[in-house]
Amino acid sequence: MSDTTYTADAVHRLRTRAGRKKADRRAIVDAARRENRDDRLTESQDAEFRSLGSDIEEIETRIEEIEHDDRRTRTANAAAARVGLGHAGPRSDVYGPESRASYFGDMVASARQTADVRARDRLAQYDQEQRDLNRADGSGGVFVPPAYLLNDGHRHDQRAENLDRNGDGDPAGRQ
Repeated sequence: MSDTTYTADAVHRLRTRAGRKKADRRAIVDAARRENRDDRLTESQDAEFRSLGSDIEEIETRIEEIEHDDRRTRTANAAAARVGLGHAGPRSDVYGPESRASYFGDMVASARQTADVRARDRLAQYDQEQRDLNRADGSGGVFVPPAYLLNDGHRHDQRAENLDRNGDGDPAGRQ
């Protein structure tokens, strides 16, 4: 799933959740009207109304953050493409979004006593790629994760998952 698709899905889920909370607020006001209390709410209704309003505000703030980050990422990727870096940094022949090899998996596998030789070879090749990019003293690319893992769009995944623990887009897990 592309960053743009994931962002759109996350925003859609959050907007849906905010819409449900807005409908719940309308239902509270409608209930007060049916009971001929005009717009006066009971204490419990008022507390629920305010809580829903706070939840809606949090969700809308999160939507704005995601959309802002998405715009920044698209701008950065466009600038990177103009200077020949591709998508958020140079591509690696060893590790990439489509690669079967895992950078972090290879790090763990190569650190074990029964080290995986292929993992060490991939890490060495990746290290050489990073060294080829910058020959300045002190820069060796050692333990530098692949650029696609550092892309802002991938951070949305974790943020949205944190917001959507219960599948409802609510950061606190409230229904």
